[in-house]
Amino acid sequence: MAKKILLWFAGNKTYTYLIIAFVVGFAFLMNVLFTIQLKFENSELKNDISELDNRIKGAKQELQQAKTDAYIEKQATQRLGMVKSGDTPVKIYVSGQDNELDNKVEEKVKQDKVRIYLKDWYDQMKIWVEKK
Repeated sequence: MAKKILLWFAGNKTYTYLIIAFVVGFAFLMNVLFTIQLKFENSELKNDISELDNRIKGAKQELQQAKTDAYIEKQATQRLGMVKSGDTPVKIYVSGQDNELDNKVEEKVKQDKVRIYLKDWYDQMKIWVEKK
């Protein structure tokens, strides 16, 4: 069977050249597509490399900053709530951010009002008793 096919191609040179041209063209097309794919992957890898380089630079800057006394002091005060000796810690309360804290503050205000009213009442009673 293979012998018959080879004899047919030997007798028909035009078809032989067309098939060879088709095979070479197909190989060339596949090579071009493969090259385009490799260039695309190469550009993606270059982007990844530049992104990682930027992350490395940022990490190096953070590391340099973390070695300074000012950064260590800032982290100690913010994260751990530490204060320098001689400083008075002050906590700033913003209403509306913490419902539980809001309720505690409202309860404290009510208690203070009751104490004020009771104090006024006792003072008035004292004055009234002294008059009699």
